[in-house]
Amino acid sequence: TTKLRVPILMVLLIMSAVMAVAYRSFSEQQRINRTVTEQILPVQSALEDAYRDLYQIVAAGQGLIVGGLTERNLAFQHQEFIDNSSKARARLAGVQGLTPRGLPGPEHQASLDLMLAEFDRWLPHYDAAFAHPRSASNYLAAHFDEAERQFSSIRKQLNLLKDAVKLSREALMAQSQASGQHAQQLMSLGTLAAALFAMALTWCLTRLMLQPLRNMQQALASIADGEGDLTQRLSIHSRDEIGALGTAFNRFISRVHQIVGDVSQTVVTVQSASTQL
Repeated sequence: TTKLRVPILMVLLIMSAVMAVAYRSFSEQQRINRTVTEQILPVQSALEDAYRDLYQIVAAGQGLIVGGLTERNLAFQHQEFIDNSSKARARLAGVQGLTPRGLPGPEHQASLDLMLAEFDRWLPHYDAAFAHPRSASNYLAAHFDEAERQFSSIRKQLNLLKDAVKLSREALMAQSQASGQHAQQLMSLGTLAAALFAMALTWCLTRLMLQPLRNMQQALASIADGEGDLTQRLSIHSRDEIGALGTAFNRFISRVHQIVGDVSQTVVTVQSASTQL
């Protein structure tokens, strides 16, 4: 009936609203997780690799001097230098893709620019050493202080950027966890609210539906006990199945009342005829 459909419809509306909000929370959580997985983690890995590349470049320069000028050592150290120097700058510059998104924020752009500028001034020292391996020892010794200062600056800025990216990742993970918890709490509270609302509404509607039935039961019981008033009628307040049943009951009582009246009239007529005889 219509009355029974009302609580079901209300519960569905509440659950739909809860699911819509929960879906937005879960979607936000998935978006954050994709950002961490597809953007931040690759950059963190690249910075770690770049850190290793820097020391490998230094190690190749030292190996060029310590290992001697043999053809084998020159080829090995040169290959090590090429492999690491060709990748280091691109890995360092990977942070550039995160700063427009605030991961880390624009305030770290200066550190990135300084790090890359220092790298561009530092690497040519080793380019010159490998271009002229026989004078590499003297060249590196002459430029040692300058190269060491540049290398220290690169490491300092690199560590600052690594920490900033790590903090961005931790903040996003906390936000993702909060979104997931919010969605779960919302679904739990929404389900509980929908259940309580449905129970309360169903209880109220049940009372409204059962009251006409109780009235009918009392009227029929009164008639069955022989003390019924056939002139009484039920008050009809609805047009649903209960209202139709009440209308049919009233028609039934009216018909019985008419029959009883006709019988009473017949009895009176018979009695009058008998008296005259």
